[in-house]
Amino acid sequence: MAIRRLAGVTAAAALGLTSLLGASGAAQAAEVARSAGAGYVKINLVQLYCENPSEGDDEAYLNVNAPDQGWKKIWPGSSSYNTIARGQTRSLSDANWGYLTIATGEERQFQLWDHDNTSSDDDLGEFTVHGAEETGKVHEVTIHGSGATYVIKYSLQAA
Repeated sequence: MAIRRLAGVTAAAALGLTSLLGASGAAQAAEVARSAGAGYVKINLVQLYCENPSEGDDEAYLNVNAPDQGWKKIWPGSSSYNTIARGQTRSLSDANWGYLTIATGEERQFQLWDHDNTSSDDDLGEFTVHGAEETGKVHEVTIHGSGATYVIKYSLQAA
């Protein structure tokens, strides 16, 4: 019992260091928490399906709200956006962070956007992944925004 409490206190202290140490210290704090027995999962982004684009074809890109870093573009990894039309599917495997590691008590927010050259980008919807969701299966979420409908698939696995 005392060992479990010590592991919990160690994990909490390590995670608290994240705000003090910034992004570089966050990885070290996460490793300390993992070794202390905190539960972690990897988010694997799988697929994007366009049921209905916002207008014509969308030039889609995906952002994640990264701790201590704010909103960061993570897909597509090799270009600014990926053109997608009604009924098309795109793999999310080339995301800059093909997976994200989070504690089972944490969550990550994602936003899908349509890139526009002549006006501000269109919000195509957002979704949240919770670290406590079931691992080992593909999850599917439907998002809506700016008249568009998209289905995103992702999975979680124990880290």
